[in-house]
Amino acid sequence: MKQETVPDFAIRIKHAVFCLCFLTLLVGVSNPVPARAGERRTYTFAVVPQFPPLLIKRYWTPLLDRVSREMGVELKLQFYKSIPDFELDLLKGVPDFAYMNPYQVVLTHKANGYVPLVRDEHRQLVGILVVRADSAVKSVRDLDGKVLAFPSPKAFAASQYLRALLSEKEKIQFTPKYVTTHSNVYRHVILGRVPAGGGVNKTLDKEPQS
Repeated sequence: MKQETVPDFAIRIKHAVFCLCFLTLLVGVSNPVPARAGERRTYTFAVVPQFPPLLIKRYWTPLLDRVSREMGVELKLQFYKSIPDFELDLLKGVPDFAYMNPYQVVLTHKANGYVPLVRDEHRQLVGILVVRADSAVKSVRDLDGKVLAFPSPKAFAASQYLRALLSEKEKIQFTPKYVTTHSNVYRHVILGRVPAGGGVNKTLDKEPQS
């Protein structure tokens, strides 16, 4: 779908989200199927699975419920087991709306004409490399030749950015292990399955304190 064919509902949702001050939301829109006369329109809303489904439901349901009430539609939250599964559906144009990272926006716009509606202009998306508090790793050089955990190959800040930084700037060799979600990365590090893993501050801050 090209940008000029974005439905009126998408523009209204854009304004509604801005009014609700959800400035960190980045939404893509495909080509929703029109509802029949008298029917309430239902749209699917996909969220990149950085967290387990229960946490995604807790964080996103209040927002989607409010937008649904104010716009007179139904936004149905769609769950995915892994980031690769989420990305596959995006490339197929399955969800009507989605919360995704900047790299995924570029891919989906080219593939299916998803259009960014809201973005955050004030915060940079920065990856972090985490280790256990009692880890013997004291320097990035200590990770040379190790296996490191990442959510998925295309996770922008938590994987692509960090892998490029480690390889090109730090000049270390490592074997990436993709574990499907940010939460799984932190679990692998805590359990000692890998010495370090990639994530972002937002997802790390939401992890339960041990």
